[in-house]
This record gives sequence, C-alpha cells and structure tokens, in this order.
Amino acid sequence: MTDSVRRAYAVLGLPAGSRYPTVRKRYMALVKRWHPDRFAFDPQGQAEAGERLRVINAAYATLE
Repeated sequence: MTDSVRRAYAVLGLPAGSRYPTVRKRYMALVKRWHPDRFAFDPQGQAEAGERLRVINAAYATLE
C-alpha cells in the first residue's frame, strides 16, 4: 500500500484497507458535512469548506 493510499484513508477517517461500500458511505457523509453551499452566508466558512472538499474529493478519487 502506497503512502498516497494511506493518506487517502486518513483523510476520510477510515482504517487502511476499508472496503469500497464503507469508503463510499464515509465519502458521502463528508461531502454533506463540508459542501460549500452549506456555508452560503459565511464567506470564510465557505472558503474552508471548499478547500476541505477538494482534499476529500482527491482522497476519494485515489481510493476509487
């Protein structure tokens, strides 16, 4: 297992080697939590959420 894969599991908050259904479920929960639209009236929160979502999406793409 490469370091990038280990980091991807860590970003999603999952143990290394988690199965795909678990990865997808966690990914969807994080997207709901950090979607920038949830912070429509908070520009700073929206910027932070956008950055976190980029990291989450990259981690998910690594594991997909």
